[in-house]
Formats: sequence, structure tokens, C-alpha cells
Amino acid sequence: MKHVQTAEQPDKSRLRQLIIFIPLFFIYCLFYQKKAKSPS
Repeated sequence: MKHVQTAEQPDKSRLRQLIIFIPLFFIYCLFYQKKAKSPS
């Protein structure tokens, strides 16, 4: 039982990283597009 829980933990942290990374990447893409569109 304990072995299954320890194997599950890294997967949860990886999922949490994805949940944090995806919105950041989306905001970065929008910001980059705005910067590329504007001359200044």
C-alpha cells in the first residue's frame, strides 16, 4: 500500500507542474503576439 502511494506522489507533482505551466505558457504566447504586433 505504501509503495503505491509513493509511486503516485511524483505523478501528482508532475500534474501540478503542468497545471501551473500551461496558463503561464498561454499568457506568454499572448504577450509575445501583442509585442510582435505593436511596433514599439
